[in-house]
Amino acid sequence: MKRTPKTSHDVFSRSQASNGATDHEIDKGILNRSVGLVALGLPPVLATSLFVENSCMRDSVSHFYYAVFYGDLFVGAMFFIGTFLIAFNGPTRRDTVLAKFAGVGAFGTALFPAKGGGCAHPEFASRVFARVNDTEYGIDMAPLVGATELGFFQLLGASHLLHSVFAILLSGFLAYYSLVVFTRVSRKDICSSTGEIYPAKLHQNRIYRIAGGAIVFAICAMAGHVLAKDLTGAGIPHWDDYNGSFIAETIAMSAFGVSWIINKRACAGASPASACPFDAMA
Repeated sequence: MKRTPKTSHDVFSRSQASNGATDHEIDKGILNRSVGLVALGLPPVLATSLFVENSCMRDSVSHFYYAVFYGDLFVGAMFFIGTFLIAFNGPTRRDTVLAKFAGVGAFGTALFPAKGGGCAHPEFASRVFARVNDTEYGIDMAPLVGATELGFFQLLGASHLLHSVFAILLSGFLAYYSLVVFTRVSRKDICSSTGEIYPAKLHQNRIYRIAGGAIVFAICAMAGHVLAKDLTGAGIPHWDDYNGSFIAETIAMSAFGVSWIINKRACAGASPASACPFDAMA
């Protein structure tokens, strides 16, 4: 009897990787960790601008949009995170839809810059939005928006408002996932018939709640500063002197990064006998 040879597609589709995924599938664990590392590493990388000539420490992570070289890193990182979130499928339909909106939020945060150059130095290298008039006598520049110097740092008249809306959308999603989605307990997290949860999962949930709380704290701190500035004209004392917005955003992004780096089921690959002490006591 003549045997039908296997095609390369048959062999390829059946070969399994050590983590259970087929060779032609994307490793979701690597993607999670990559997004987490990008979020965790972006603020420290941007902070190295302190050691670059003609650069400065911007008031916030978002203000690095205008920084030479560092602006590319900021926009690239936000688009990477946004693309991941749009492609991400959560545990429920609602979680999936929220991830799509958060991805759009990441895109909007990158595309619509914050208002102002974000640098306290009188002289610094920066990208600007300008109308350029190249004449035989030289190049003249005027602000793209309005007639003041602030117009050099505005893409649109309402660009900073759009930036804030998209940033709030993204930050709210990150807090929701850390506090609600990642802390959910599924059947795979139950390690005995008594209903006890794997200790590793309980430990992860503590980390998720701390991370979610840190994100909420950062959002409230920045919102409080903006509100105080609108009401009193001064904001939180010494906020700008110590780059308060940059610190708050760093806390939020670091918490987000940690949550996604450790995002995996606590009981994956673990045997109840070794991972669940409750079974041994039964």
